[in-house]
Amino acid sequence: MLFMPRKIRYSRIGEILRKLLELTPPIAENGDSANTSRLNLTSTPPVAGPPSSTGGEITCGIKTSNLLGMYSVFAPPSESRMMKSSLYQLPVELREMILILALGSKWTGQMPALVKALRCDKNLHAECMRIWYKEEHTYILHSKNNWSFLDMPKEIIATITRVKIIIDENIALHPLLRWSDMEVLQERFPMSCHDLSLTAALAPSITSVTLECHPKSTNLYFWFPQKFTQYLSGFSSLTHVAVTCPIKPNARASDGGMDEEGTIDSEWQEATMKRCVETANEALGVVAKLGAVYADEMYWYGRRVPRNIENREVWVWVAEEGKTLNNQVLPSGLAMTRNKM
Repeated sequence: MLFMPRKIRYSRIGEILRKLLELTPPIAENGDSANTSRLNLTSTPPVAGPPSSTGGEITCGIKTSNLLGMYSVFAPPSESRMMKSSLYQLPVELREMILILALGSKWTGQMPALVKALRCDKNLHAECMRIWYKEEHTYILHSKNNWSFLDMPKEIIATITRVKIIIDENIALHPLLRWSDMEVLQERFPMSCHDLSLTAALAPSITSVTLECHPKSTNLYFWFPQKFTQYLSGFSSLTHVAVTCPIKPNARASDGGMDEEGTIDSEWQEATMKRCVETANEALGVVAKLGAVYADEMYWYGRRVPRNIENREVWVWVAEEGKTLNNQVLPSGLAMTRNKM
């Protein structure tokens, strides 16, 4: 038995499409000025009338004649129709505080994601940009950017005044010396104290440096407090230097490490840094101060209760007004040019 194809009801399809899309009334043709849409598109030609043929052409399974009159023009979004951010409900002072906290003080060398996200709101974007350029930001030198300024233009590097250096075993003491076992290598290490000093020389505008050591070997742990000033070589205009005591790897807090609760022994750290700070005082030309003084709790037997690592001591060297700290020169034995192997 032959099955005849069922006839498609094109007019019914057009009617269903109108309901699904919830189309607005179409623009009236010439002459129907009373029902003309508010949008006056002078460049749009008048809609052509239906073809004289009752059949009409079929496009994508639908008669062209049934699609006539279904196209509508929507008004573009206006400021009154755009959704207002809830930040506008707050005073300007509170908005500024929120944006400062959201932007943070650390800088990767790229425009913050928050600034990019607010481009759709010209007023908030302008506020965010003003706050961003007003605040001083700390550029982080670490393994992710290879302790470099990447491909930043000289004009941008010249705006950097504060840096924080995260030090680990990937910065070799000598380009051919490995920290873990102090073995001499056949091939040059990609980063060393000498390379770091070359990076520092690219930014004479830097006046503040913070050193933070994250050792994984005891060699770096014991060496850093005594010689940390070598990481300052290459900087020529320093007025502020800050350093923290490293955490001993794989050790308890009472032995210089960190407990599972994230606490450290402040007395151990003070004893570790005591002589080192005196040496740094002579090298930098000023006497160190503590960044903050904490009211420690004491055990009944006289020792301090361990602190959270966020509250550990920070030793700070600040130059006198109008002066700079002594420049540090890397020993010639630690230098090695790239073309020598």
